[in-house]
Amino acid sequence: MKQWILPVVMVTGCATQEKDDRICLEWKSQVEIKERCIPMYGNLICADEERVRYWCVLYDESIGKPDDNDA
Repeated sequence: MKQWILPVVMVTGCATQEKDDRICLEWKSQVEIKERCIPMYGNLICADEERVRYWCVLYDESIGKPDDNDA
């Protein structure tokens, strides 16, 4: 048996992600500044790169639950 089959199977099992179907009600954001340097002709040319990172802090929990009014 090949030696590389087991690690490949383990990595693919951990790397799969399910699609998130929840609805986000409240988002937060943060500006991250990262310095990026590129070597050019023996010198480093550096510039600041701004990225905005978004993440959900409040999800709608009513999806998939039956309503109390449905009788």
